[in-house]
Amino acid sequence: LQFSYLDENKHRDKALQMGLELLKACDYIYLSKHKDAKYSQGMQEELALAKKLGIKELVLELPLQ
Repeated sequence: LQFSYLDENKHRDKALQMGLELLKACDYIYLSKHKDAKYSQGMQEELALAKKLGIKELVLELPLQ
């Protein structure tokens, strides 16, 4: 999820917190198995919260090149 009005360098923590709050209203979290997808610290926090809340994980596999 991207909050385009936030500057990555200045507002990263705020964006991560906003994403975690938004996740609380979700039924699913989508994960990518694309070779270029990286599991950042922020993604790890999102996954941990999703598991804690019982949110189902769905894997997104697209024919991306």
